[in-house]
Amino acid sequence: MIEPALLDGLIVAGEKEIAKVDENFFREFPIEFYVNKVSGYSKFSGPQYVSPKLKAVFAQIRSKYGFHVLSSYHKLALAFLISDSLKKLDDRNLPESMTKLYRAWFERAVSDFSGQPDDYYSQRNGLFLVDLAVCSLRAVPVGGAWFVTMGRATGRLHFFHLLSRVLRTALKEIRGKADQGNFRLREEIKEAYRYIRVILFRTRGAKPFYIIHSFGRYLPRYTPREMERAYLRIAELLELSLKIRGVYRCSWFLDPALEHISPELAYLREIPIRHGAKLFRIGTDPSLDKTAIALSALRKRLYGEGKYLPTWYAYIWPRIDLLEWAHRASKPSA
Repeated sequence: MIEPALLDGLIVAGEKEIAKVDENFFREFPIEFYVNKVSGYSKFSGPQYVSPKLKAVFAQIRSKYGFHVLSSYHKLALAFLISDSLKKLDDRNLPESMTKLYRAWFERAVSDFSGQPDDYYSQRNGLFLVDLAVCSLRAVPVGGAWFVTMGRATGRLHFFHLLSRVLRTALKEIRGKADQGNFRLREEIKEAYRYIRVILFRTRGAKPFYIIHSFGRYLPRYTPREMERAYLRIAELLELSLKIRGVYRCSWFLDPALEHISPELAYLREIPIRHGAKLFRIGTDPSLDKTAIALSALRKRLYGEGKYLPTWYAYIWPRIDLLEWAHRASKPSA
């Protein structure tokens, strides 16, 4: 457990280290500005969001003092955020299991101060930005390799995106350039219709949802059992947050094609799809390809042979269906 005295010591040491470079540093770049900015982010800002004003501050510090001072500034902000969040945790009335996960995350973040290189603490490093989100209580660790944020069940799936895809496909039809005749257009319209039906009649709105994210540093914790526990913790959060409409998740590993290529990943969507979640095909994206084939020689080979194309899929798991599953799953077996 992190002791407040330890954090106070880290904060004092961090301030002294930076002040040695320039005693007027904090007059120009007050740490309170950084901490208050991050603490004040909208709940709907993504876990890797950085405000334009903070980006400008970071650029000035790096230009004037170098990357080491900037990384020390980031660590100092994390220490302040963790100290503030520890005081707020008890007022959140979270389940005890969730509070423990927060404290474990804080402990790991603090231990990183002496173990991570300077380049870990960069606005370009998504892992560090997730640490900022969790340590400011904007993101909630739910166990295993996962955390959730509040957001919209949209992302790549919102109505106007789907509508634009339908229109683009229709335009190709008109120009005679569609690859599969009218089939693709019918499929696009069908997906748009299914999405609208779920949003209008099942969840009754596209926000707010819990959005599931993965944390790459916790890769060893990607297991079916940990995923199930994470879903159950999300259900606990739903019980405390009556306005949340359900869970939204979007990834290449939700692709049904992976059942035959990488069946070990099927568990990531099995429980939701079996218990009320609706799956939607989003489409392909060249920027996705490298990520999807990075950790699998088989996927990489099939991709090179043109037999596998990484494809985005998303599911919407309505609140009522998730809670019904969790109620059954948490009952002791007879």
